[in-house]
Amino acid sequence: DISCEFQEYLTNCKSNAVCDYCGDSMLSEGKFDLAHKLYTLSENFLGLKFIEKLRAGVENEHIKKGEALMFLGRTKEAISYLTQMNMSSAIPKLLISYGRVKGIDRFFHLIDASSQNKILAHMGEYYRCTGELQKAIKVFEKIDDRETLMTLYYQTKRYEALYAMFPNLKDPILLQKYAELLTLSGNVDLAARAYEKGGESKKAVDAAILGNCWSTAVEIAERQDFKQIDAIIHKFAAILSESKNK
Repeated sequence: DISCEFQEYLTNCKSNAVCDYCGDSMLSEGKFDLAHKLYTLSENFLGLKFIEKLRAGVENEHIKKGEALMFLGRTKEAISYLTQMNMSSAIPKLLISYGRVKGIDRFFHLIDASSQNKILAHMGEYYRCTGELQKAIKVFEKIDDRETLMTLYYQTKRYEALYAMFPNLKDPILLQKYAELLTLSGNVDLAARAYEKGGESKKAVDAAILGNCWSTAVEIAERQDFKQIDAIIHKFAAILSESKNK
């Protein structure tokens, strides 16, 4: 514990920097109670909050110390310590938690495929938040997150990649979102087909009509035995006749 004399000195010296330095030192050694006292003296609320988080969520003492080193920015030390303590499987999650994504795949062989995918998903979100969308795309392609990919393809105007997703999409909810993005991208024909594939025949025909894709509207209406097929065909014929006369 902190000796009475030393605690009195820290209290009287009124130097937050000294208390913080000592607190960091205790934290790096895994002496969390001492670090808590020192951070209290220096009013280091970030450090205090971190210690409370460790106490509430982490049971293994080695992982606690490794995370403390990560919190202090001593990444290499944290990796070295956890490796020595046979806790290497905790490294990828800690790295992603603290935004240290560079080289994280070097540790993937230490964890199972499910854990890898979870970490990759976090990594992809990290890249999205930092605006590194091309990097995010590469990550989400690895885990085949189609819902996220379609949004990213649209945002980055990679329309060919967006359109190429159509044959592999089967989920009705996903197809509806896909159709909406296709409409925004200007590919109304494929949007109508996506609505149809998702079981939304009326939306499919309406989208095709609104986008002046009359041949697609007729095709879908015929395939789905649409009640208004005659009216659609009549309108389509009128448009064809009008375009010939121009």
